[in-house]
Amino acid sequence: MERKIHFRKRFRKIVVMLCIMFILMLALRLLYGYLFSELKTPTPENEVFSQFEDSRKNYATEKSSKEYESKDISTDNADFKVEEQRAVEPQNKYDKTATIRSKSNQFDEDEASLRHEVENAGAVIQYEKKTGNKSERELRMLIGVVPERFDSFYVAIQKIGTIRFNEVVKVDKTKEYRTLLAEKQSYERILASLNELKSKSGNIEEYISLHDKILEIEGNLQSIGVNLGDFNSEEQFCTVRFSLLEGTAVQKPGNQFWLRFTIALRWTVQYYAIVVCILAGIAFFSFFLLLLIDKIVDLSKKWNSKKHDDSGK
Repeated sequence: MERKIHFRKRFRKIVVMLCIMFILMLALRLLYGYLFSELKTPTPENEVFSQFEDSRKNYATEKSSKEYESKDISTDNADFKVEEQRAVEPQNKYDKTATIRSKSNQFDEDEASLRHEVENAGAVIQYEKKTGNKSERELRMLIGVVPERFDSFYVAIQKIGTIRFNEVVKVDKTKEYRTLLAEKQSYERILASLNELKSKSGNIEEYISLHDKILEIEGNLQSIGVNLGDFNSEEQFCTVRFSLLEGTAVQKPGNQFWLRFTIALRWTVQYYAIVVCILAGIAFFSFFLLLLIDKIVDLSKKWNSKKHDDSGK
């Protein structure tokens, strides 16, 4: 009876110690989660789309015109008639960019829907990057859309996945465009004057210096021509920057404790089982090792006793 009571106390003590170890592991893992957060937080939009900045710039054009009605202007000597004419104002250039970031639990279907909408709108995928393994994939696209279809395309792709962020920014680029035109005209006049100087006589050093200056002006004209080429492209687009993220949702502050607790509990159960198995293995090994040592000691005692008896005879 006393042996059973002693066994129960020992068993109860072991159970309590195991429970304390489990709670301690859970508390330490939960503390680790707060100190070194492993929760996935949404990447800032400027970082998500940072690689798009080096891609081709898209500009669109708004054309406007003024009509001047014909007028009769009389003077003392003659009547002058100014014919009806149309003066076309410089084209207004603008950069219109839509930024959309979406989350999807059906990544393959939503990616197919996005490509279908791009095809329907006659848009052009100018940049594409797909990263991550399954369940953690992310697709980023830079899409050029003709201005006439921009609004309908923007509305259509907002039905893809769950929208986490969206905005449309329109920036007037007319001043920049006119500045480039003025610089081009100025360089062209300078180049024409320098080419006229080439026909005049002079020493070799002056001619070399003039030639270098002409090359510099031509280089500047080429650079301006490239920039104007973006503005004057026949296929003028507005830009849509689209990011599709698989699976990961934005966690609300109120739910973070339960998420951290779930992660900590999962980790604790896994590693607690490993620790208990290791301790049990050590206990069984120690038990059998002690039995073996006791057996060896008993055999040694018997052997010594027998040897002592034999020597006494």
